[in-house]
Amino acid sequence: MEIAQKNRLRQAVRRALFGLLPSWALTERVENADRAVFLTFDDGPHPEHTPKLLDELARYGAKATFFAVGGRIAEHPEIARRIVAEGHTLGHHSYHHTDPSHTTAAQLAEEIEKTLALAKEHGLGVLRFFRPPHGKLTAGKLGRLMRSRQSTVLWNVDTKDYSCDHEWEIIAWLERNPLRPGDIALMHDNHAVAPRAIGAVLEQLQSSGLEAKALTIDHL
Repeated sequence: MEIAQKNRLRQAVRRALFGLLPSWALTERVENADRAVFLTFDDGPHPEHTPKLLDELARYGAKATFFAVGGRIAEHPEIARRIVAEGHTLGHHSYHHTDPSHTTAAQLAEEIEKTLALAKEHGLGVLRFFRPPHGKLTAGKLGRLMRSRQSTVLWNVDTKDYSCDHEWEIIAWLERNPLRPGDIALMHDNHAVAPRAIGAVLEQLQSSGLEAKALTIDHL
């Protein structure tokens, strides 16, 4: 089977899966979002880049969703607390950020429980949103997440900021591929590029009449 055919088949299976699941269980885009877009940041918190990103979000009155790695929450709990205190949504991204191809459903569940316990210990509330490392998820792992009432959030826009050396690359890419209401955009706060680009990105959104919001369970 050709690569293009395999991709079409994979997309068809994906669409069918989304249609069978309850809306809270798995999402990659928000329907009926009015003028809202959802910026999401993976792999933090980072001691230098995440605070800079939070400063810029505050300057523009924007909200976002952070999918934090459990081990990094343990290292920088004060930054995780700041994320929550400033009205952003804190989700989780496993404890060790291990490639899901190398973990079982039971191992993933153990990492999730460890991260949720850590969040409770540091007064971060109940984390409801999960994003699998690299966006990889099997049916068995999704079932485990659903039994734990965890909502899995993927994305429909990948800015590929992790591969950029300069902020203008993200800005130019988003000018060519503007975000639309309901889009969930993937970015990262463990690199310097996104914090440097975010001001211009938010100005682009505002000039288009869009608003950056944090994900809540009501959006699913």
